[in-house]
Amino acid sequence: MFKKAFVILLTLSSPFPVSSAVNNFDLMCGIYIEAINTTMPLTEKYIYIDTRIKATVKGEARGIYLLKSQVDPADRYNIVVKVAEHELKKPWSCKAMKQILDTVE
Repeated sequence: MFKKAFVILLTLSSPFPVSSAVNNFDLMCGIYIEAINTTMPLTEKYIYIDTRIKATVKGEARGIYLLKSQVDPADRYNIVVKVAEHELKKPWSCKAMKQILDTVE
């Protein structure tokens, strides 16, 4: 499942330039950081993240966010990282995202 989803995601082409991808993956990470730093219950954090990402994140970052629910929860963070690194052409990570995605079943 992981390889299939990764191949599908990599074949998606984005009309946004790489500089936009940089901002959008980092923007998405920032939203996860904001959620981690609140005292909201976990379910409210999910709603906050979903609302903010859908309203502000564009390009491949938004596409991978929307498709992540179709991937095995154990693989979600790794797929996001692989797509981000493919788009950005450099290493990328987001500890807050990993922490939140690791809590999803």
